[in-house]
Amino acid sequence: MHSLDGWKDLDYDAIKEELIEADAVGIFHPIYSSDAPPIVRDFLISLPRRIDMGSIGRKEAFVLTTMDVFSGTGCIQLQPLLESCNLDLRVARDFQVTSNLGIPILTYNPVETEKLRLRLDKSREELEKTCDVIISRGKRIWIQWSLLGRFMGWGQRVGPKFEGRTYRYLGVDPKRCIMCMECVDNCPTDAITKTDDTLEWTDACTDCFRCYNFCPTQAITVKGRSAKPGRHRQHTFFKEEFLD
Repeated sequence: MHSLDGWKDLDYDAIKEELIEADAVGIFHPIYSSDAPPIVRDFLISLPRRIDMGSIGRKEAFVLTTMDVFSGTGCIQLQPLLESCNLDLRVARDFQVTSNLGIPILTYNPVETEKLRLRLDKSREELEKTCDVIISRGKRIWIQWSLLGRFMGWGQRVGPKFEGRTYRYLGVDPKRCIMCMECVDNCPTDAITKTDDTLEWTDACTDCFRCYNFCPTQAITVKGRSAKPGRHRQHTFFKEEFLD
């Protein structure tokens, strides 16, 4: 398993050897505006440029994603890129968890903590069943949304994108920042650097909002606005569940 946070530094020779031995290739990602995150797309674009996928042979692929209410067929948006990598998408499925929109310009208030746990438990059960299908190489499964869900997903994909520009909006409230470096330490792409007495973000930012959501003093700002303590409880929940 490889993290795509640092996909530019991956060992493609090692990946090629793994692909030769593999029966299937899995892609896991959160839904970004009913689509895949840019870094996932960038990796799949780079794959046939770095590896002769034709020499490896046709492989099965599966895509598993996390979302909030709907993804508008977001889990199958990688199919053209997978085809260019000689990968046949056989299983594609979304798992309902919650949204990551814990930012002031999108003050989305998620479900209660108990409902978050119920969603997580249900998704784990569905994941086990999906894995059984993948392992047994059974029938092709693509999640099918209603026409309304597909239309709303299409609208998100063709509309203005927030991803890829986040680093321009991030900043620091000097009155709140205690320079604990938790944001720097938790950044998956090393996109935050300390310059003199402040912090700066680069275009390596992958829009995960870990810095913003996990800052102990709510010192990270988006367009000059700070997080509201206790409002976006989904981030605290998943940090305690998986990261602490």
